[in-house]
Amino acid sequence: MKIVIVLILYFFIVVFDFIPLVKKRMKKEKWFYLSTLIITFIVIMLDSMSIYVPSPALLIKFIIDSVL
Repeated sequence: MKIVIVLILYFFIVVFDFIPLVKKRMKKEKWFYLSTLIITFIVIMLDSMSIYVPSPALLIKFIIDSVL
């Protein structure tokens, strides 16, 4: 059931948000948006199938601590 909800949600995101971006011919924004959309789709699909997805919070904390 979770997978169906995710698919429907991303279908509406593509139809109402991504397609108008393509029609405006915004190349850089289109590729950034598409790559972000694909990454989030993969992570959410893995999570909905109960596959462990590690949190990036530890990596971010490590980077911030090493800089400071």
